Order: sequence, then C-alpha cells, then structure tokens
Amino acid sequence: MAAAMLVSACAVSVDGEAVPERGPATTSARPLPFVPKYEGRTNERNDGTSFEPCTAYSDDELRALGADPRTLEDVMISTAPNYRGCQWQSPDGTAFFSQELGNETSLAAYKAKQSRRPWQPDRVINGKTVILTTERDAGCFASFMSQNAIIHSAYTVGSMRSPSRGLVDECNKAIEWATLAISKAP
Repeated sequence: MAAAMLVSACAVSVDGEAVPERGPATTSARPLPFVPKYEGRTNERNDGTSFEPCTAYSDDELRALGADPRTLEDVMISTAPNYRGCQWQSPDGTAFFSQELGNETSLAAYKAKQSRRPWQPDRVINGKTVILTTERDAGCFASFMSQNAIIHSAYTVGSMRSPSRGLVDECNKAIEWATLAISKAP
C-alpha cells in the first residue's frame, strides 16, 4: 500500500503530445532476397524505419513501375553504411530504379544539408510531404519521411538513353515510385 501511494504521489501531468522513443526499428519480417556482402547492413544510422525496400514490392508491382524484378541488387557498398536499400533496372537495361533510406530528423533538415540541389516545390501524396529534385543530368528523386528515416525513390536513365527535356519524365517516374513506397511504408 505504501509503495502504491509513493508511486501515485510521483505522477505528474504534462501538456503536449507523446513522442515515441527513438530506437532501432524492427525491419521487415521477410528475409532479404540476397546475402549482404558486408556486415552491418542495418545499423544505428539507417534503422529509423521498419520499411525495407528490398522486400516491400511484388514482382507485378515492380513490372508495372517499369522495373525488372530479376535485376534486384543491394545498394550496400561498405560495412555499416549510413543508408540501406536496393536498385533495379528497366527490362532493356537503359534506366535504373533505386530506393534507399537513412535516418533523418526531417525533410527540412535534409533539404538544408542538400541546399545546393535544385529543389522543386514540395508535394503531398496520400498525406505525406514529398520533396523532389533532379540528380545530375540524368534523373530525379522523390523523398519522404517514414518514422525516423527518409526514403529516397530515384529514377535515372543510363548513357544508352537520352533523358527527357527538363527531366520531366524522370521526375514523374520518381514520383510514381515514391507513391508506391508511401502505400507500403509506415
């Protein structure tokens, strides 16, 4: 009884909204379709969301987007990278789809870090703010927040295909790719 009184005496009411504790998110329950080449694929720099692009899509969804599901590759190029994700090619091998994610505090913080980029006006897709920019002279990426991470959905054309004027087609494809991701990500 004394312990219960002591605990109840310590209760304090605080105005505001609860903020979930930041910690490692549980990644997809589906196993990766490959064995990572390096250790630490998911780590404290890219564990801010449970979303896993390498297992999120069916083959039919990837084909409808224009990607060949058989070309899936891990984007990891070192031990414990600050991002994780996968990439795919178009069936003719002239365009590339990638989806990468890393921990981030907000879209505004990311845009500030990447202020040299030519950011287009933000969009709202299914309730999520999406930021959009071109990538070199061959592609575009659309990004949104999922839990405590930013997800980048990129579409680029290779040297065997000319990009569209103003990269309009590439940016539209990046938005389509991000829209599919938004339908899957928490």
